[in-house]
Amino acid sequence: MAFSGVADVRECADDKMGRFRIRVSVQNTVWGPLFGYSGSFDVEWRAVEGNNIPGHVLPQRQELRE
Repeated sequence: MAFSGVADVRECADDKMGRFRIRVSVQNTVWGPLFGYSGSFDVEWRAVEGNNIPGHVLPQRQELRE
């Protein structure tokens, strides 16, 4: 764990702002806080028929977890 970090990511919808909020903090057990981010974003919902999902929005890598 000396050369890695643990990320805490929190997202929520802010109905008052009409936006989504996000807060990210990454910490290392040896060095403490590494970096963080706090902000907001909008979402554009698009209709997709069947499995016609554009390739640029699919995950680059998938990992099966239990």
